Amino acid sequence: MILYNCGVEVLPPRPYRLDPLFITWRVVGAAFLAIWGGGTLVVAVAEFGGRLFLLVGGIAFGLACGVLARRILRQLMDMRRIAADSAEVALDLVGIEPVFVKRTHNANKVSVRLHGDASTIVDQLLPPTEQPLFTDRARTHVVALVSKHAPERPWIVRESLYPFLLSDDVRAAIRMNTRR
Repeated sequence: MILYNCGVEVLPPRPYRLDPLFITWRVVGAAFLAIWGGGTLVVAVAEFGGRLFLLVGGIAFGLACGVLARRILRQLMDMRRIAADSAEVALDLVGIEPVFVKRTHNANKVSVRLHGDASTIVDQLLPPTEQPLFTDRARTHVVALVSKHAPERPWIVRESLYPFLLSDDVRAAIRMNTRR
């Protein structure tokens, strides 16, 4: 898959530093899920005693927790690679949809189209108060960072530039470059 640079260099050169809280919460969340899921697996097997439902349910829950923990750690590893070395690209915005759970706005689902394959659409969830960093006033393209290790998983840069630790001067310059 070939990604092209849009010619809009709005971000400073890499490497970036990541917010320590971003890293800490990802690691703590993954560890909690792994311990909880592993404990459920152990209890399910130890307490089997003829209760097939308990065994199957415990194994399914334990495996689901393991899959979620792996996903969180994969996202953290992607972010560390992107912070160290990545390409800045402008991706076509397909749409931004609010995500509601029990009538509460919990997230914004940002859908972008990868340049290498017009049929590949990637979704990323942003907090409800966040918007992606747009490259133009028409809001048709967003700034994304792509690692050479995982070009199919771009990181859509937020308008607040979280989780990157950047100085206020650099943040102001980035906002001026994208407000053309």
